[in-house]
Amino acid sequence: MGGAGSDGRTHIEAAHNMYYLFFAGVGILCVILGLFWLKDRLRSPRLARIAYSELIARFALAGAAFSILGLLLILGDLASG
Repeated sequence: MGGAGSDGRTHIEAAHNMYYLFFAGVGILCVILGLFWLKDRLRSPRLARIAYSELIARFALAGAAFSILGLLLILGDLASG
């Protein structure tokens, strides 16, 4: 199979998954940042309650974790060659 791993994926396919993880985290964080910007722009109490909710805090934590993990995987892949 020419460079395929034990699960049948090539090295390039595995590298793309790292980028998806990184960009998914960045996307989540951008959506949350946009929510805070919209809250300030519209001065909406409903958006303020949503923005400061526990659910959004958990999404922010997940987005940061995805971004950091994806970045570490990308850097590890670049360092290994």
